[in-house]
Amino acid sequence: THGDGVIHIEPQTDPDPTVDTGSHATLGRFVSGYPGLSLTPTSLTVLNQTWKNGEPKCNGKPGYIAVNSNVAVPRDPRNLRVPRNGWITIAFVPKGTNVPPPADWQAKVARANGTAANFQMPGASTTVPGATPSTAPAAAPSTPASAPPTSTPSGPPPTTK
Repeated sequence: THGDGVIHIEPQTDPDPTVDTGSHATLGRFVSGYPGLSLTPTSLTVLNQTWKNGEPKCNGKPGYIAVNSNVAVPRDPRNLRVPRNGWITIAFVPKGTNVPPPADWQAKVARANGTAANFQMPGASTTVPGATPSTAPAAAPSTPASAPPTSTPSGPPPTTK
């Protein structure tokens, strides 16, 4: 970040910036740029710690990878197009847990852009593998103590590194 609470996702210029832009600007492409970070529909690895669907690491309950965004999340979160001026949250939570947007995300993005733009957030779609997608209302964050850190990559331009 630039100290503004927003992860800025910008195309890399070496060797070819087009691999990080347009339809290539996906969560999977972003994740692939960080050694020790891995995401699949059923697991999340951060450095040397891996969380897998169904493992009882969430306050004694089986946890599941959940990816939420202000845009529709595909079944495979690696295919999620990084939203311009939006947000993505990756969490490991018990099945059915609401994964809310980051607090005050519109204002943080507006400050990061140097504008006071008016952002509108449609109903947020949460996808947990094996579950039926649902619309998640905005709510205060409530992450179990054993959940991994969440990541909210957002900000212009939509790219992946």
